[in-house]
Amino acid sequence: MKQKRISMLGIMISLILISGCSNKQLEEANTVIKTYNDEVKEINEMIVPYNMTVDEIQTENKKLEACINNGQEILNKNETPYDENTLVVLKEKISKASQSKVTLPEKIDEYEVLSVDQDAKKRELQSLIEDVNLKIEELDNFTIPEIPSVPDYSTEIENLDVALLAYQESVQGMKQITASSDEFVIERLQLVDTITGIEAVSENNDPNGQLNKQGGYIGCIYFTDTQVNRDELYIESGQEGIIDVGTDGGGAVEIYKTQEEAETRNTYLGGFDGTIFSSGSHYIYGTLLIRTSRYLTGTQQLELTDKIVQSLITVK
Repeated sequence: MKQKRISMLGIMISLILISGCSNKQLEEANTVIKTYNDEVKEINEMIVPYNMTVDEIQTENKKLEACINNGQEILNKNETPYDENTLVVLKEKISKASQSKVTLPEKIDEYEVLSVDQDAKKRELQSLIEDVNLKIEELDNFTIPEIPSVPDYSTEIENLDVALLAYQESVQGMKQITASSDEFVIERLQLVDTITGIEAVSENNDPNGQLNKQGGYIGCIYFTDTQVNRDELYIESGQEGIIDVGTDGGGAVEIYKTQEEAETRNTYLGGFDGTIFSSGSHYIYGTLLIRTSRYLTGTQQLELTDKIVQSLITVK
């Protein structure tokens, strides 16, 4: 009996010693974890605004990228503008906008808060203490980068939008002077302040006999202009109509399917330049051949041609 009591007493003492040891390690683990979590809270409070700034930069970058991609998609259509310079400027603005985009910083992962399993065994607690002490060393060496500035792309975006609009309007303007309809040309000629009378030819009254023929024009509109002194014109009796008087009364717009056909006609008319058979000025825009009266001065011819062109290419 005495031997048995001694053995039981030994077991109880061992349990007390083990329990005391475990409580000490648990207390140490809790202290280490608290130290770690306090540092984590402080560092995470610095990481949050940094990551928020990165998000803002990403948002601004996406706005810029959307404008650049939109401009590039328009360019990829390879459409011809009336003014080639609008194409050059758009490419330049896309390039500058791309170069202005800042590199997106990487976000920093926030540290996790740790906890202690209160029922953990001695060995587990010891391992936890060692691991957390290493993490504390890592936190002590952690340095958060300086919070970057959020870029302002408003100028680049505005410049890109302006260049894109100019290019698109120039492309549309070119379409308007390519194989145009009689109705469109007549509508735009009516907007020129010095032009008074306008009439389109038909196959029955076309003085050149070229309407709708192979290589000929698909439309021809004659017009009269107030700058022409009709008293200087030779007009036969009964031939006072706009088409009858022809380009002498103001001018004409000949409409071709292709620029090549317009060039052929222009070359033909150019053969009479500087001779008594010259019918006036003649310039190609798109697939249109714009002619003005020989009874206008050189300056008047150029100014009238420019007014007509501007009216034709204006996008409404």
